[in-house]
Amino acid sequence: MTGAVKSMLTLLNRPEDMGAILDWAKRLATDFEAVADAVFLKYDLSADSAILADGFGFYASDAAAREIEEASAQAEKVAREAFARAADEAPRLFGDLHVIPDGLRGGLARFTRHYDLAVAHLPEGATLIAGETLLAELLLQGGSPVFVAPRGAPGTAPLDKALVAWDASLEASRALRAALGLVKRCRSVRLCSIAEKGARAIDPDSAARYLRRHGIEAETAVLPPGDRGAGAAILEEAERAGADFIVMGAFRHSPWREQLFGGATHVVLRGAKKPLLMAH
Repeated sequence: MTGAVKSMLTLLNRPEDMGAILDWAKRLATDFEAVADAVFLKYDLSADSAILADGFGFYASDAAAREIEEASAQAEKVAREAFARAADEAPRLFGDLHVIPDGLRGGLARFTRHYDLAVAHLPEGATLIAGETLLAELLLQGGSPVFVAPRGAPGTAPLDKALVAWDASLEASRALRAALGLVKRCRSVRLCSIAEKGARAIDPDSAARYLRRHGIEAETAVLPPGDRGAGAAILEEAERAGADFIVMGAFRHSPWREQLFGGATHVVLRGAKKPLLMAH
């Protein structure tokens, strides 16, 4: 499969997950005939302490700060070893590993702007808030679409059935265009117009026509969100349709408002069991 994606960036975060996300990068780089770089965020406690406090829910004592620095150094070692193994196994698919010290202060977003696609794991567990903060930074400031994989989903999982969530927003249209390379190889594509509570659902026919002109036939549906909200409707429809991955726009509202009031992106990120292709 060929497509517009030729340069990818993989976010290496938790040591126990680095091999799995590199497997996804290898799989997508193979599909797109692309090259995948990787990035590891090296924490600078003197500069990042306030951000880490917001993200991890505590203010670090001197002892805790030393533990975080030691854990970051060990995680960097694991990242370098994992990337070296991946590059040795598939030298044509992997490029360079970059270690940046200011990722929590805009460095990650600035770095991502040179890539067609970012690849990351879904945030979860003890670092949920920090992970969501990084993902929001990628989407809102990085400028590239992001492929987000659940931590339990192997890189060999099928991507044959797509659910495209459509609301005619700028974010949804960017996600749809970004997903063309993946959607073109699908055996089935379900294009669903889903509105937020109280809003009128948009007819999906124009989006279906766009896909058809790219050689993609999509089944269309209009789904009222009811009391469950658009995010829950997307997740339920993906399960009902047996979708392998979901395509959707992200953060139509600010991520902080989404956390407070439960917007669609926030709900999907916290409930997804399938990979997501998201764009802002």
